[in-house]
Amino acid sequence: MTDATIQKFGIVGSETKDVEFEFEAEQLGFSSLSPAGFVWNEAKSVPPEFMDAGVFSSLVQEHIGYDPLNRDRFEIRLYSAKIFPARVALGTGYASLLASQWGKMNFGIQVHSPEFGEVLGGDNSSGVMMVNRISVIRRGENVLIVRSKFDSKYFDKYSNEIASFVGSIKFNVSAFEDPVKDNFKATSLYPNDIGLTFDYSMPGNWESLGLSQSNPLDGQAAAWVDVDDPNRNSGALVLVSKAGEPAEQGAKPKFDEQAMANLSSVVLGVMLDNLLPGQAYKFEPKEMNGFGNLAEVSAFNKMYTYKVIVGSDEIPVVANILMTFGRDGVAIITSTFSAAGGGQYLFGTRNHTSFVQELLLSAQYAHWKSKHEN
Repeated sequence: MTDATIQKFGIVGSETKDVEFEFEAEQLGFSSLSPAGFVWNEAKSVPPEFMDAGVFSSLVQEHIGYDPLNRDRFEIRLYSAKIFPARVALGTGYASLLASQWGKMNFGIQVHSPEFGEVLGGDNSSGVMMVNRISVIRRGENVLIVRSKFDSKYFDKYSNEIASFVGSIKFNVSAFEDPVKDNFKATSLYPNDIGLTFDYSMPGNWESLGLSQSNPLDGQAAAWVDVDDPNRNSGALVLVSKAGEPAEQGAKPKFDEQAMANLSSVVLGVMLDNLLPGQAYKFEPKEMNGFGNLAEVSAFNKMYTYKVIVGSDEIPVVANILMTFGRDGVAIITSTFSAAGGGQYLFGTRNHTSFVQELLLSAQYAHWKSKHEN
């Protein structure tokens, strides 16, 4: 992390625990180090602003902590939530959804793990810039939300206290069932002419479809849709293909950047032709990124992000194509798309698609890491 990010999202652990919280979901109960002078009160209420997202089956404000001498400068609110497993998201996805109402000015996002993420959002609607550090930890179907809200003028004073409170959280229950993971579908692609098996998992609410349109890259592919979404706002394609030439013994494989970008657009077309059959579309590239952990274990990796316009109604869609290659020229390509814009429900849909994208990225990393170690 950069120094600025470390300062924004500091995590400071402490063995001292002087405050403890209990929740109906016992796996959310925790102890931590309270900011100095804080008074903690129960504050049972239901935030109504996220009902349309279709993400939380329940969301309850449970506790408010504050310094009575500086109530208007700094407070921490604790929330418990239960999710719809068919709309599961990354920790940063939940935090971003909450920030869309609590602090729309985006000051940063931090991923600690797929289950633990944070967003820093600002709100100056009162004339004073109030900053929300929104920390979200998912534990199975239950979610702990820590909303640390402070006057931006006092960031230097309160940032360490927030870092200590969040960093010192120790859950009372270490082992628990995770119905989200228990519902995963384990599946594989193993094209006979390549001699490779790619293992990956998908959420139980996603269903594999046969390809209705031909795959110009040969190999083997599987198309997926979220059958829990009747409007089919999301989809995915997983492809294994012999799409490159193997490197000579001891040589470093070479990849033409433009050829790789062109290949990503071909894959995008395969996905859209199969999952949005009969729909006209046009697209333009928006971003290209690599992943450091994939660079350590594969010969090539890039994610290509496209803006897609679908149909006569010109529905905006965002698509991501993640391509990785091994030294033998084999490509593993995972692609997702999701409807862009359009309110909280589609916000939750995109967050769920990002969760699927992370599953597929993790599967690619695990595959190439095993090859790299062998």
